[in-house]
Amino acid sequence: MSCWRSLPPSPRSTPPSGTSPLQYRCDNALTGIKGPGCVFREFTPTLTVSRREFGAAAALIQWAQVNMSAYWGWQGHGKPLKRLAGRAAIDANRSVICETDFQPFPPWVAEHGTLEVKDSCDELPFAATYESGAMRPFGVKTGAACQQVKAVKTSDTGSPAQIWNAVRPFSKFIRHAAKCVRGHIPITLNVELGRDRYRAFIGSERLLDTDPFWLAVTG
Repeated sequence: MSCWRSLPPSPRSTPPSGTSPLQYRCDNALTGIKGPGCVFREFTPTLTVSRREFGAAAALIQWAQVNMSAYWGWQGHGKPLKRLAGRAAIDANRSVICETDFQPFPPWVAEHGTLEVKDSCDELPFAATYESGAMRPFGVKTGAACQQVKAVKTSDTGSPAQIWNAVRPFSKFIRHAAKCVRGHIPITLNVELGRDRYRAFIGSERLLDTDPFWLAVTG
């Protein structure tokens, strides 16, 4: 059960009424979210994404957690990810991994040729985390240094998540120790997970800069 929203909203300067054995934090500093709120600092929330909803975008995360030695955000195996809130730093991370040498594939085609979806660059760890391969401790200078994967078409009909529901590496060589994974993912899946789902999660769990979270993939 999530405890992060069990305390009533309260301004940063006025703690909630009552007492709690857990340490809590109250703030009104979440950009884009109206109003203050409180969270239990000792509770680390989990961003759960399903392959049924996000297809290859979720499959990329699952593949990376299983095959790469860092186990990014995989509870019980690796360390949690930490939210990076600075827009300039996020843009710099994305530029290094996804813009310097990324060559998009031709549009992804399905529905007997009637559906076309643009290719896009997806990455793990997210650009908006301190674990991004482009951050200083990891030293990645170009996305070509990441393990490369691409979406796999598993059906010709259905939702984009049903059509492109898996990923595979470009070659048999799997770089277990690479600092990041870069994928060619249909843009609709990438945006729905990376922008919409992650943004909503930040708001619902009141993640501020450096706050940790786990990352889990379901079927």
